[in-house]
Amino acid sequence: MLYDIRQFAESSYLHLSISVGVFFFAGCGTGDGKPRVALEGRVTLNGKELPTGLVSLIPADSTGETAVAIIENGKSVIEREAGPTPGKYKVLVESKQPTGRKVRDADNPKAKVDEITEAVPVQYNAQSTLEIEVAPGSGQTFDLALEGGARSRMPRTRK
Repeated sequence: MLYDIRQFAESSYLHLSISVGVFFFAGCGTGDGKPRVALEGRVTLNGKELPTGLVSLIPADSTGETAVAIIENGKSVIEREAGPTPGKYKVLVESKQPTGRKVRDADNPKAKVDEITEAVPVQYNAQSTLEIEVAPGSGQTFDLALEGGARSRMPRTRK
């Protein structure tokens, strides 16, 4: 299913804005005295490291602290200052990747643009079934080995 680039941009910018807002409003680096925990891990899809993306931890109840990690070359890291507090979290993973195909540009039907797909299956992002338990203490490792195929495709603008 193809999406208009504006929808893709709006959803990406919205998620990025929410992520940045979470860091500021969750007390990132403010010395809020909460028992935050550093996390790190590897993120793979069908045995291959995800090159880029986001891992979001959403508290299962209202007592936790939301945290977001950027995926770079299959690795995600959340420093203690921006980390979650101990508790149960829903895990959402996103990674938009080019498919290698060209498709018609929604704004200019005569032009072709790179096709983009959400590489992570819906059961790991919009309808995530992943959960983790963050324990008190020093840094912890959570490796996410995801399985499945692409969810949706959308065109992107040329650079």
